[in-house]
Amino acid sequence: MARSKDELQGCIQNAFAYYQEALELLKTGQVQPEQLVLNGKVSYALEAYKATTASVRAAYQLQNAGMTVKPGMRVRFVYTRGESDVLAWDLGKRLRQLLSIARNMLNY
Repeated sequence: MARSKDELQGCIQNAFAYYQEALELLKTGQVQPEQLVLNGKVSYALEAYKATTASVRAAYQLQNAGMTVKPGMRVRFVYTRGESDVLAWDLGKRLRQLLSIARNMLNY
């Protein structure tokens, strides 16, 4: 925690350097897809949500693929570029293929 303006500036610079390093690792394919997976929770039946969170959007993908989604269920997902901003991790092989494509796109 920064105790002065100068310390705060140093913290900001360190955070930005960390971000740049992580982005470079991602762009060069040194990050395994599993490291990008986030965990969320669906607390209610999907129909009860008025606004959707990333977890709910991923849960709908699972439901649309024929999987059972229940309140209290944990949902794993990754953020993506494009129209669908999240993809449910448990959709399986197709998701891993899309992640590979996305990683290659970062190497433009």
